Amino acid sequence: MSLLCQAVMLLGAGPALQAQGISQPAGQDTAGVSRLSDTLASLTPNPVYSPPFILPDTVEGYMLANIGQFARAGCPAGEIPVGASIQILFDIDDDSLLAVISPMFVTMLQIRPDGTVVQIFREQYRILPGQNLIRIIAGFPPGEYQAIYGFYLASQLKEKYPRLYGKRCRVKIVERSP
Repeated sequence: MSLLCQAVMLLGAGPALQAQGISQPAGQDTAGVSRLSDTLASLTPNPVYSPPFILPDTVEGYMLANIGQFARAGCPAGEIPVGASIQILFDIDDDSLLAVISPMFVTMLQIRPDGTVVQIFREQYRILPGQNLIRIIAGFPPGEYQAIYGFYLASQLKEKYPRLYGKRCRVKIVERSP
């Protein structure tokens, strides 16, 4: 696992990164957080995939499968203030995989108090060798959300319900502190 993914998943982040949607558990090493902040600042977010990848007409849905066999992936940590960045980090284990996968699909679902679920964001991003950073501005109302991100193997796109190798993350958007 890359130093970056380890730092995000184990250390979290300090106050400097909380505005970017990454939080740090109490009592963690702030020197590690500083290195993480520098690393995040040096990463360029993945570009949007254009024109959009179109799934074959035979695809009616997907089954979420564990991305762990192809990549190390994490979830945004803590509460994210409105207008801050939701940051999704993942490392591709084998760069040769890039030739046989779709772009990264990212979907944000709003979980409403009455239990209904509404898709409020969907985008595709180019997947790069090694470390990847997807950055989305949390321009959504405060509340509970799910971020679902993943990719398809080209060889499975003939199926009615291909596997989306990905991750589902709980995301809480909160009012920005004064």
